Amino acid sequence: MKGDTVSAEKYYKLALEKYPDDVNTLNNYAIFLERIKKDLIQAESFYQKALSIDPNHQNAISNYKAFKNDITKNPM
Repeated sequence: MKGDTVSAEKYYKLALEKYPDDVNTLNNYAIFLERIKKDLIQAESFYQKALSIDPNHQNAISNYKAFKNDITKNPM
């Protein structure tokens, strides 16, 4: 269902309950929090957790770098 953010968040949380150290899910959830929910504090937390588990994860590195650039250019 397009635009069903409630269900999307529910499934991210379920996935992370089962696989709390899955870097891809952590990274994707951070993107969801940043871009859809506009929860920048939680998004940063999930980017950081992903990178603490795998500091060489290229998608997480790129997304976190873009996130940091965006919040620097557009502070809250």
